[in-house]
Amino acid sequence: ELYDNIDELDLESLSSDFLIVDCPGQIELFTHSDTFKNIVEHFKKYFTCCIVYLIEAQFVSDPTKFISGCFVALLSMCRFSLPHLNIISKLDQLEISREILEEFCQLSESIKDHIQKKKGEYNQLCLKMYDFIVENNLVSFLELNYDDENTFDTILYSIDEAVQYFDDAEPKDHSYN
Repeated sequence: ELYDNIDELDLESLSSDFLIVDCPGQIELFTHSDTFKNIVEHFKKYFTCCIVYLIEAQFVSDPTKFISGCFVALLSMCRFSLPHLNIISKLDQLEISREILEEFCQLSESIKDHIQKKKGEYNQLCLKMYDFIVENNLVSFLELNYDDENTFDTILYSIDEAVQYFDDAEPKDHSYN
């Protein structure tokens, strides 16, 4: 419905603002849909765009689920060809040690160890997927913890860097006449 009415939006008046499009629910509707790709292409006429892909902290509790989340992030990176950030959200709702969280954010070798310890028919596939992601340095994650304001600052700064906001910002006048 958004695409059918996209010309009704006054996007020009918002061109200096952030526009956030939340795509909750079934990710395949957004990563596989030509309609959503067309919406993104339309937004690119008015905005410098960036994809911010969030996975919930519960993905950190299951290494195979986490690897799956990495591949969906990779899919959206390829599909939209835009600057891209990946974020693990809702960390305030997960009781996990800082050490384990960093292992996941940095895709450390211990994730591979966790996969090898699990008994599952797709372990070998998951290990190959892990190797592919790590060997090609394709995916990394930032942290979002609603109890830690610094994580918001880090994410905002990372978005600004990704869209090269500071390169396009007007320089300050430092003339002292």
